[in-house]
Order: sequence, then structure tokens, then C-alpha cells
Amino acid sequence: MPNLEFKSQSPKPEEFKALLLSVGWGEPEQYDLSELQTSLDGMTKIYTVYNNAELVATARILSDNSSTTQIIDVIVKTNYQRQGIGKKLVKEIMQDYAHTAIYTDALIKNKDFFESCGLHNKNEKLIVFSKAPE
Repeated sequence: MPNLEFKSQSPKPEEFKALLLSVGWGEPEQYDLSELQTSLDGMTKIYTVYNNAELVATARILSDNSSTTQIIDVIVKTNYQRQGIGKKLVKEIMQDYAHTAIYTDALIKNKDFFESCGLHNKNEKLIVFSKAPE
């Protein structure tokens, strides 16, 4: 088992970029480090997992800390998936923000994962709207 350290801190943008690329989210030229830093700075809280000095997982949230919390994403490096890391991150979020409603949107392939964490699909009540950046 790796030597995993769970933290509540923002990763460096270079680390976050490497994590995004490691799971197939985009191409290197797609990510500007200053824009990634702005994205990281805009989060209410970021949960990170390191194996020694290597960033292997993050979970980012936005919350008003009163009524609503949004899980923006849970990203676990491919070779660390299916070891309970993502589930532990979601459980920490659910514990830390139990006093709020917690929402996330997810790809269909991740439906079972979020349900296994205790979140419920409300597709009969909610729909997702989006707009791509210009």
C-alpha cells in the first residue's frame, strides 16, 4: 500500500495540470498555469492526496457553508483508482459539509461511484445546463 497523505490544501498548478493530464483530461497546451492557479484559488476547499511528494488525487468544492455545497470534481490518478481514495475524499466532504445540501454532476460512467459514496441520483428532479467558454 502506498504511503498516502490526505491534506486540505491547494496543490501547485503544475501538480494539478499533471494530474489532469494523467487521467486524460485534455492536452498539455490546453492548460495555462496562471489560469489553473485562478481556478484553484476560486475553490472553497481543495482536498489533496499525496504519495510522498506526488499528487495522486484531488477533490475540489464550492460552498456557501450554510445551505449548499457543490463537488466540482474528484480526480484520482489512474494507477491509484479503485483503492478507496476517491470514496474517502467524498466521505470527508460529506462529513465536513453535512450541514449543507451536497450536489455534484458526473459522467454516467461515474454514477455507481457517487451512489456508493452515499449520494443519490436526482435526475427526475434536476437537469444539467452548461455553456462552453468563449
